[in-house]
Amino acid sequence: IFVCVISWRYSISKNVNYPVAITENLFQDPKSTLINTMIRLSQAIYTSSITAWSKLFVFPIAEVFGQIKTIAFWILVIISALATLLYLLMIREEHNDEWWKTAICLGTLALLFGNIPFLATAIPVGLGFPASRTTLPMMLGASLFWVGLIDLLARKRPIKILLVSLAVGFAMGVHFQTAASFQRDWKYQAAFFRELNWRVPGLMPGAAMLTMELPNSYSSDNSLTAPLNWIYAPNFYSGNLPAMLFYIEQRFGSSEPSLEAGQHITVNYGEFNFRGSTDEVLVIYYNPPACLRVLHPKYDANYPLLPSVLKNNLHLTNFNLITTDANLAGGLPPKLFGAEPEPGWCYYFEKADLARQFEDWQQVVDIGDIAFRCGDSPNHASERVPFIQGYAHIGEWERARELSLEALKINKFIGPMLCDIWGEVSLNTPSSEQKTKVIADLEGKLGCSIP
Repeated sequence: IFVCVISWRYSISKNVNYPVAITENLFQDPKSTLINTMIRLSQAIYTSSITAWSKLFVFPIAEVFGQIKTIAFWILVIISALATLLYLLMIREEHNDEWWKTAICLGTLALLFGNIPFLATAIPVGLGFPASRTTLPMMLGASLFWVGLIDLLARKRPIKILLVSLAVGFAMGVHFQTAASFQRDWKYQAAFFRELNWRVPGLMPGAAMLTMELPNSYSSDNSLTAPLNWIYAPNFYSGNLPAMLFYIEQRFGSSEPSLEAGQHITVNYGEFNFRGSTDEVLVIYYNPPACLRVLHPKYDANYPLLPSVLKNNLHLTNFNLITTDANLAGGLPPKLFGAEPEPGWCYYFEKADLARQFEDWQQVVDIGDIAFRCGDSPNHASERVPFIQGYAHIGEWERARELSLEALKINKFIGPMLCDIWGEVSLNTPSSEQKTKVIADLEGKLGCSIP
């Protein structure tokens, strides 16, 4: 079976994502290839048998992991260890002095053979996402090796049982921490798509969303593209993919690329193709707890500490891709995302930002009146900006000034952004005595000249 699988895999190696590269490298430079292969093999075995098992001794910190989950972790570890201990004590002993040899030899062979696919295709072995998948074929070998080693070193049966029981208990704790991290990751994912759908209720076909790597531990831009299309193109079955999400650094170069308008974007995605252009792009910034932002080329040019990879591509955002047309409206599949939560701050912020896009200033103010009374509060100083513009545009100058000073007090780096915003407000609102007075006061507070 093993020979058949290897033969089949090698025969199709040029037609898959990870072609077999080792044979060609052996012909071109056999000495270096053999040396590098042995180094990579040693690193893979060390990672899967030493580094992976060292996670047994990484315990949760209550301030980070949460008090309740930390208590649950220790309860699970203790119960698992005790249950294993009792089970092993009840088992009738069948003593075999040579068993450790079989376990260590078989474990070592399993570690070697389990790594063959990754040596052949030059896929790195690691414990972080997504490289952690490469350690799955080596789990059996690593476990056999360690149990054999315990059998060798701990000659007395009670000590063997105690060590194995502790290993099982702490291993359960590691899996519990991993499960919690998946749970946390899902919450980030769900919040991202929910806030995106609030801000972008409908999306024109062919849109590309550019962003930096999201704070999701177990998903890439490729995997997030699937739910993106489920939301905005639920009836799509064939043709060009309607939407695509790109991590800018991973897909367009790692040295903070700055894309130019008018460039074609062509990507194969499974059985589908995406055909887009840098003229049909939304630049997204999501850095929780701050609300998701569809970055504005003008208003967000001086967003405080905006990552340069986003700032360099800010000019590409095309708001014509966002529509409120009911025929193009998106929606989160309830079976995946559950029921809509009660509106909180980010809901109101996204709706206000959408209204600002269409310069519906009265709606921005109406949303602001509700948002600031909802019991929640802004997660970032800049989230007051759409409301500052809204209140100023309808003539509530004192309220706009008050929000500006609040933002400046919370984040001292927001001054240049507020100067830009008030410059826009000054140029696009009618003159009045109160307006002149408020702008003069803010010029002194912000340290800039507002036209």
